[in-house]
Amino acid sequence: MLLHQAEDGESREGRYRGRPEDSAKNARIARMLNAGISWSQIQDTLHCSRGTVAKVALRMRQEEAAA
Repeated sequence: MLLHQAEDGESREGRYRGRPEDSAKNARIARMLNAGISWSQIQDTLHCSRGTVAKVALRMRQEEAAA
């Protein structure tokens, strides 16, 4: 059973994009990661999921590899 289904095919047509990213929170996560703070401490401090921290950490690694 789907918990949410886009109305009138919005997702198929590209209109439904989900929740926008919290770029300010992601920037804070990146700063904390650079400071060597643990993922668990970041989660507790910023009230975010481990997946969010992982996403930011992955982006940081990808940016470093591209540079």
